[in-house]
Amino acid sequence: METKLIKGLEKIEKNDIVVICLPHAGGGASFFNSWSKYFKKPYVICPVQLPGREERIIEKPMESMTEIASQIVEILMTLENDFILFGHSMGTKMLFEVEKLLEKNGRMAKLAVVSACPPPDRLESEKIAHLPEGRFIEALLNYDGIPQVLLENRQLLDMFLPMLKADFRLSEDYVCEDNTPIKCPICAMGANQDYDALEPAIKAWESYTQDDFSYRMFEGTHFYIKEKEQEVLSQIKEYFDKVN
Repeated sequence: METKLIKGLEKIEKNDIVVICLPHAGGGASFFNSWSKYFKKPYVICPVQLPGREERIIEKPMESMTEIASQIVEILMTLENDFILFGHSMGTKMLFEVEKLLEKNGRMAKLAVVSACPPPDRLESEKIAHLPEGRFIEALLNYDGIPQVLLENRQLLDMFLPMLKADFRLSEDYVCEDNTPIKCPICAMGANQDYDALEPAIKAWESYTQDDFSYRMFEGTHFYIKEKEQEVLSQIKEYFDKVN
């Protein structure tokens, strides 16, 4: 199977475990390129490529978390393989909506790995999406997930601004309509210098699963998964192996 929304599905074979990777605001599928090299069979890394970035740059960004979740679930429901969900930051919010919708349709992930995001009952502490363009760009300077080359090239930045604004608005305006705990186990991860998702917030994910829960904090900032990549990938593989 090949889709624009979920990359790598054409590689899966009968006994593979599909790892659906959901991106942060402004993030594209290439963020997970190193994961595809690190993880071996039976795991197949399949990152979500939302419209408005990378090879989908000319497409209009999605503005509804429900729409994104529905499209992802529609694809996953056609798969016979087991799958694992991973979400970082905004991707964690998508993950929660995807898993809830899967369960309503009689499926569930083997595991949900949530990263750098408070539970869905907690609102964003600082919102930037609705700022005027100049102040929005200033705020992006403090956001480590935006490539420096983009911030230094105004023509390039202008091209990406609609997608970035849409992503931050999508994440910051997200309101969870149903906080019912999901059925699959949750492993939560965060970093000790990510001040929007410190240890109490990461640990609070325990109340959002009806199954097993574990969590781990790393040294680093919001993008600790790049700063401590090998350590993080090793931990994630341990999580995966435990449910496989």
